[in-house]
Amino acid sequence: MAKIDKHGQIIRTNFPSANTDPQRAYPNPQPIYTPPVPQRTPVVDEDKRNLFNGITLTASLFIYSVVGGILNPILNLGLDPLLGFVVGGLFGLLVTAIYNFAVAKEAEGDAKDFLFSLGIPAVVLIAIGGFVIVIALVVGFFIVAALLGGG
Repeated sequence: MAKIDKHGQIIRTNFPSANTDPQRAYPNPQPIYTPPVPQRTPVVDEDKRNLFNGITLTASLFIYSVVGGILNPILNLGLDPLLGFVVGGLFGLLVTAIYNFAVAKEAEGDAKDFLFSLGIPAVVLIAIGGFVIVIALVVGFFIVAALLGGG
């Protein structure tokens, strides 16, 4: 009769070795085969994709031409007014093209696709502006420190 401990589990006093007891001799477990995860192949309608690219690239050219023309006199960039329009348009076209062909490869023209594609140049413009402001502040602090005799 088996001995039972206070938790109700059987206490075994003799442990037969797996090599001598044929009932306990188990083969080595084989690794479990997990099939590879199939890659998701995007289904993109090429006509919708081409129409989306054409609309967003053309719209960004016009939208950011106007933005460049407006920001030129506000920021006192000193560019010719026509050159401000050209620089703004090329900036918008370039950033939109990079986004459309590098990030939004599956975009077909949903509302969010248009929003992201036409909004990314504005986000990049704000980020560049913020970076310039931070650099100007750091340089200003160094100049003030040098003038006050700290360095």
